[in-house]
Amino acid sequence: VKVVCDIYQDTDYGREIHEATQDQLKVQGLTLAASSAHKPSATDFAAAVAKLKKANCEAIMMGTIIRDTILPVSTGKKSGWMPIWVGPVGIMDTLVASAKGGVTEGLYSMTSFEFAYPDDKRAVVQKFVADYKARVGKNPNQAAQLGYVAADLTFQAIKGAGRNLTTDSFVAAMEGISGYQDIFGGSKLSFGAKKRQGSNDAFLVQVENGRWARKSGIRGY
Repeated sequence: VKVVCDIYQDTDYGREIHEATQDQLKVQGLTLAASSAHKPSATDFAAAVAKLKKANCEAIMMGTIIRDTILPVSTGKKSGWMPIWVGPVGIMDTLVASAKGGVTEGLYSMTSFEFAYPDDKRAVVQKFVADYKARVGKNPNQAAQLGYVAADLTFQAIKGAGRNLTTDSFVAAMEGISGYQDIFGGSKLSFGAKKRQGSNDAFLVQVENGRWARKSGIRGY
């Protein structure tokens, strides 16, 4: 792949993806062939897709989330144009993977989070799904699972800080977390006085038959 383009929300989130794409292309000795920005509320991507198609884009990096991920990919497919579409963890949602008509089949996402579907056979995951569904009335999506992990990490630090909780004792407890394993099978997280990012692992996932399927992993990038 030599002709790389991007499409992104004209927001802080989208612009970060846009800048990251340019940074990485520079490392690889390439430049952005074409780019398209849109408002988060955009619903018509015909002009954006036509622009990217005209530039003969082979791969398109996406600074998008849900609807603005589904619509450009769908628009491209309807015209018979199917480049490689790749987005960050923000697009890895069940709504994207299960879009009507299978329009997102083949879409890639690079994520640092392992998603467990409700039909996962592990008892601990089944209990989480059952408890969540009893409270909310629907199955948990990626955001729900990420929220659970974040809450559990916070709880572990609060517990480790002891009864006289202070900012310093909480930070010290967070720094003392080593080898934390979430219930969904994600990478182990470890922190320290000079280590604020729990893990450097990343996983490439792809939509296959309406579900996100793990394709490869990068350890300690």
